Amino acid sequence: MTLHFYRICGLVVASEIELAGSLPLKASNQSHDVVMRLGGVPQTLLNATTSRPGWDAHGDQFLLRAPGTGRFLIKRGQEVVFELEPGVPAQACAAYLQGTVMGALLHQRGGIVLHSSGIEADGGAILFAGASGEGKSTLVAALSTRGYPVICDDVSHVSFNQEGRPLVSSDARRIKLTDESIHATGLEMGRREAVLANTEKTYVKPAKHWTGSDLPLRAIYLLQSAAINDAVVARLPSAMALNELRGNAHRPNIVLHTGQLPRYFQASAKILEHAPVYVIKRGRYLSKLASTMDILEAHWRACAWTALKRN
Repeated sequence: MTLHFYRICGLVVASEIELAGSLPLKASNQSHDVVMRLGGVPQTLLNATTSRPGWDAHGDQFLLRAPGTGRFLIKRGQEVVFELEPGVPAQACAAYLQGTVMGALLHQRGGIVLHSSGIEADGGAILFAGASGEGKSTLVAALSTRGYPVICDDVSHVSFNQEGRPLVSSDARRIKLTDESIHATGLEMGRREAVLANTEKTYVKPAKHWTGSDLPLRAIYLLQSAAINDAVVARLPSAMALNELRGNAHRPNIVLHTGQLPRYFQASAKILEHAPVYVIKRGRYLSKLASTMDILEAHWRACAWTALKRN
């Protein structure tokens, strides 16, 4: 079995199929943390402790059902076995493997997974959270053209060091953008494959990638659309920030129904000890993208960690 190697959410992943959304690692004979392979997968988990319309969970096993694509069995946070429906090409499952499947696997490993995208600034991580369609990927893609390497897109893995400080894992993957966002960010040369057949999004290589070690989390920005001309940044009070962090967990229904909500509450409180949460309200027009970045950079220059505009 030929394996393809990637770094996803800080883990070395060996996959039997190519993952178009991730940048391959050069070395092919290295050890790995996770293996993803084709194999037989049941329709349901026997004796499942939790069963929902799209998934089952029992102990250290999680079964995801993707109608029209296939089924994915995640075991012990180390192995993913997937079975495709008849006639479905292997690449059709790559988006699931890098998204929902990886998030569930990180939950099994005890990680905190946020629905956010992030960049590196002055040796730290800045995350952008918000509802789907708020422009998280577009914003980090645009910031990469100003010299801020992209750390992660859509799935952010947060861990804690021995001192209890939150760290964000590097995630060498391509960004998912619409044609309109690709044009607005000037990343036409980075265009790669479509994320899924008949989808409006394409994988795009950002201008800069962070492929180094885990980074200390500096701040989290919650993106919100508003009918205003210029972006406005405001820090959220602790109680509101705590609620937003829990609400921006990756696949919050999985977190809720697998009993992980108390763990996420504790982790969110620890994050807030070291990283403030801001809300940034702005018009969600691509014509406002440059001015939004200007306002963010001005805000960063006023912060203690002083991230300056890069060339």
